[in-house]
Amino acid sequence: MSRYLPIIFLLMAFLPEPSMARAGDFPSGSAPVPTLQRTLRDLAHSNGVRGGELAEELGLVRTVDKGRSLSELGVSETVAVAAISKLKNADRSRSPTDNPTEGETLVSDASLSIRELAHANDVNGMVLTHSLQLAVSVDKDTPVREFGISASQLRDALVHLKEEGAASWSFLKYWMWPPLMLFALWWLWRGGIPAGGDGKKRKGWFPKRTYLASQLAVVVLFGFALGKAPNPMEGLVKVFKGTVGIYSDTPEKLLLLGYFSLLAIVGNKLICGWGCPFGALEELLYEFPALKKLKRKQLPFRMTMSIRTLLFVVFVLVVFGWVGGIEGMVIYHYVNPFNLFGFELALWTVALSVVAFLALSLVIYRPFCQLICPFGWYSWWLEKISLFGIRIHRGRCNDCGACAQVCPLEAAAGRLAGQALPADCFSCARCLRACPEDALAYGPRWRKP
Repeated sequence: MSRYLPIIFLLMAFLPEPSMARAGDFPSGSAPVPTLQRTLRDLAHSNGVRGGELAEELGLVRTVDKGRSLSELGVSETVAVAAISKLKNADRSRSPTDNPTEGETLVSDASLSIRELAHANDVNGMVLTHSLQLAVSVDKDTPVREFGISASQLRDALVHLKEEGAASWSFLKYWMWPPLMLFALWWLWRGGIPAGGDGKKRKGWFPKRTYLASQLAVVVLFGFALGKAPNPMEGLVKVFKGTVGIYSDTPEKLLLLGYFSLLAIVGNKLICGWGCPFGALEELLYEFPALKKLKRKQLPFRMTMSIRTLLFVVFVLVVFGWVGGIEGMVIYHYVNPFNLFGFELALWTVALSVVAFLALSLVIYRPFCQLICPFGWYSWWLEKISLFGIRIHRGRCNDCGACAQVCPLEAAAGRLAGQALPADCFSCARCLRACPEDALAYGPRWRKP
């Protein structure tokens, strides 16, 4: 839980209070009392066990529809009682090496892949690969026992990671993002403006090298150095995964989403424009001086928003098993470019998507952010309530369109036209340095320009 301290400090939020016990809950020392009318998901959640493990213990497949009741699944109450009791007793009887920290249980099943083990134990896949003395390029979707790794070796590696903290370096991101966001906010509001600068000679304002240097630092530190997780995209996706029972700490996943939401609200989409490692990599590639004519083409916002919305709807339908019938499947996993930072590219769709997004970034501004990213879609809505952002001084604006010409999206044109729902703004400052009439400013939304 220590990794979430910066989130708690930032949000000043409280986790939901535990709910009252109900029929079917298993307090310590008491017998389970499930009912045939309750769903498999409800039983798993209320008794603190994983839905997939409970399904297997009941003689069902892990992917069974967990929204169905026991009676629909043909499971008797006696069998359910025995299965849940067995799972909870097994959990309580784990050895100390299986529980390196209080309240934490290691999953050390050698029949699982490195990717599955990394997700289940909340560790970095690349770090776990190193700990098992395997090559970084090894297929992370292959069961580890096929690499000659025994269950005891796997458990020792996981315990070492937890005890030594090798897998917890990524929590530093939680502490590093707020200062980065504050720096970005200061630079956009005040720091990028020279003392006594003439607003009508602002080409030297908000120097691009400062922004690009920060993006390079984000790629190196927040990406390759600290690994792919956490990141804004998973902050949203994991909430849904927790809802369907893949994670048992859904309140913490909600806290993480609240953390990223707050960073997006403080400054207009600052976490996307300044703090996302893959977005920063796309930004750097887009700044290559080649193919300038192609870069003048902007993707229509109606098209990009429609694609992101459709993908998000499909994601929700699939993850809940309403489409496809496999509860817990996440379509974004197959096009997740953040795997690049963990060198987890064994899945061909992921490798292909990384190559495609990086190549497109040479001519299209942040293609993954515009077309795919669920947090990009979600943070667009948060732009409407952001505390700081671009403001237009209508008395000075002469509608020359200079801001719209340099904006890589339709954001500046939409705001210039007074649209209620303009395109995404990544707070990149291009329009701020381009306006010849000093009609644009980045500042508090509650003040007049």
